[in-house]
Amino acid sequence: KQMDMLDADGASEAAKGHQDLAKWIEESAEAARKAKKELSDQSAKVSNLDDQVKTLSQNIANMKGDSTLSEYSDKVQQWKTNAEKLNDAMGKLGKAEENLAAYQETFASDQDLFDKATKQADEYKAKLDELRQEYQQLQDTLGSADESVDFMSMIQEGNRLEGEISELETAYVKASREAEKFGSALSNSKENAETAQKVYNEASDKVDRLKKSVSELEKTKEVKLFKNPTGEIEKAEGELRELQGELDQAKAKENELEDAYDSAKTENELAKTAKALRDVSGDADTAKADLKAAMDEIGSKGSGIFNASTIKSMGMTLSATLTPAISAIGYKMVDASATVDSAYRDMRKTVDGTEEQFEHLRSAAIDFSRTHVTSADQLLSIEAIGGELGIATENLETFAEVISNLDVATNLNAEDAATALGHL
Repeated sequence: KQMDMLDADGASEAAKGHQDLAKWIEESAEAARKAKKELSDQSAKVSNLDDQVKTLSQNIANMKGDSTLSEYSDKVQQWKTNAEKLNDAMGKLGKAEENLAAYQETFASDQDLFDKATKQADEYKAKLDELRQEYQQLQDTLGSADESVDFMSMIQEGNRLEGEISELETAYVKASREAEKFGSALSNSKENAETAQKVYNEASDKVDRLKKSVSELEKTKEVKLFKNPTGEIEKAEGELRELQGELDQAKAKENELEDAYDSAKTENELAKTAKALRDVSGDADTAKADLKAAMDEIGSKGSGIFNASTIKSMGMTLSATLTPAISAIGYKMVDASATVDSAYRDMRKTVDGTEEQFEHLRSAAIDFSRTHVTSADQLLSIEAIGGELGIATENLETFAEVISNLDVATNLNAEDAATALGHL
């Protein structure tokens, strides 16, 4: 009855079934790889967030412990000192700014007085030169004049010019002296203004340096705790709550991805098992046909067939056909059992390889067991021995197959053969 259930519906349908199974295996394997990558990325994110949470938690603990001691820290004392110096420097800067403004105003006033005095002296000088020229022309005219000339008028004009020239000379000298006096004052006020500018610049630079120092110190943990201990701790605790929320969400996502990865792996294993069972069903069909032929032979020969020879022949036929098929089915079931998983874990402990290499060795062992009498867990155990003996990972598959064949063909057991060949 079980054999009837394993009957194939036809060659074309069998071929299509193999294609569908192959596609299922490929798609489920790809889904498992993708799920594994997503799980790995999410695990890295969780680890990073967990590190941040631990660091921030430790910082908060330190802040709470340091809050009462912060007042006595070197940075707080330095901040206080620099803040006092800054206030003093700001006062001096304000005074320097006032002095600079006053000296600059005096300089501007002296500059204006000097300019006016100089201009007045220049005007007197120009007018004086003009009158002297006019007087000289009058003198020249008197020297060459004849009797028709009104000498009295010319003499009077000359006297007038002499008077004006004398007055202008006096005014010019006075204006020149004032210009000289204002020039001296201007020189002093200019020097004072330049000195005041230098003092102001130095005070301004000092204020800038102290402001920068105070600003940098106010950013330190000690000064922040001293100025606002409760606020700084509450702020850090708020950040911790947000970070913890992100971590919880990330862990939940990690669990979802882990479930998805396990599901994808299970589906891939189911696909491989389905293919293995379908492969075995072909062996069962052959066994069924051979068994039917044997039974037909028995029926044709009648009861006389049951002698020692025919019973032996029938036994050999059953052993050669049905037994391997049934044994093969057993092997497929074992491949999917926990025995394989246990051997696989043992192999990983002794073999230095990548995830891809481990998966390949596992799949190869299962594939080999489907066509040989050696089970997958035996092959994986041989590979574990090979790992202990230092066999290269890329050679373990061939090593295990050779040892398996030696185990079958000789009286050596697998462990002795593996050890001997591994040392060789």
